[in-house]
Amino acid sequence: MNLHTLAKIVNVVKSIIRLPRKIKRGRPCIYSVKNIAIFFHAMILKKITRFKTMHNFLIDNPSLASVFSFKGRIPHRTTLARRFKALYGFVKEQIQHLGGVLISKKITADNMCSVDSTMHNACGNIWHKKHKKANFIPPKLRNIDKDADWGKSEYKGWVFGYKTHLVATSSFHKVAVPLYCEITPANNSDCPTAKGIFNSFWPEKMKYLLADKGYDDKTLRGICQKTKALLITPMRRYGHMRPERKRWLKFYRSEAGRKRYSQRAKTIEPLIGHIKELFNIEKLVMKGLQNVQSFLSLCVWSYQALIYYNFVYQRPLRRLKYLVCAV
Repeated sequence: MNLHTLAKIVNVVKSIIRLPRKIKRGRPCIYSVKNIAIFFHAMILKKITRFKTMHNFLIDNPSLASVFSFKGRIPHRTTLARRFKALYGFVKEQIQHLGGVLISKKITADNMCSVDSTMHNACGNIWHKKHKKANFIPPKLRNIDKDADWGKSEYKGWVFGYKTHLVATSSFHKVAVPLYCEITPANNSDCPTAKGIFNSFWPEKMKYLLADKGYDDKTLRGICQKTKALLITPMRRYGHMRPERKRWLKFYRSEAGRKRYSQRAKTIEPLIGHIKELFNIEKLVMKGLQNVQSFLSLCVWSYQALIYYNFVYQRPLRRLKYLVCAV
């Protein structure tokens, strides 16, 4: 266990974390949201997901407890469990902020981005769809996640669990980096979720948005057109097509359109696979929507932070597995 490497990563994360602009009313927390978020970020890297184990880790490593600014007292496991559930919104802000930092450092570029989703199997046993719909738990069925749901994947078929919706950069000759994520139960459709994302978040210089055929939607194209961006998705030709759609189809089938769309398979698809492999999140180890949202968003944030760490220490940007193994 290389605690020195972990401490270095923590210090890099500390340097780029952004605190909320609005200060909440009431009594301030004993442990600030910044210190709590950095601590959970480190636990994700060490693949520690039990709150009691996290508490014991701080007791066994007092030098690292001071790195997390836990001076004099260490949070109890129940405090860690409660704070973990409330972390999702803060981590999403950090993902958006760190994505902007990576763009400003020219590590990546946001002129062309991709949107996609991936499913994760729920922790525990499967709750049959007809039983879930009737809200009936068979007498001998134990260890199920009641917040998970059924969704259908083109590659995996039916999956009981959750879904990560990811927006990432897909520019030529640049490393692919996550810019935004949304975590939902697996039954949430891709296109409506994407419309909600892009109504509140938009990469500043994005001119092309790459997506699969499930995102071919008039409203989503309208959102793109407002910022003079173009949605590139596989399209079918119909007998009666609007002139506007004919222009989109013509561009998609052109050499320039196909060249840009091919970046999706080279960027966001391998990126999703790399994140899932790096943090072993094909099957989840936590239950409940709030816990899963915090856990998966922390994995995305940790991926960004490792890329930034490699940039700071002038290491190969894509060499991330070594770091996770080193800590």
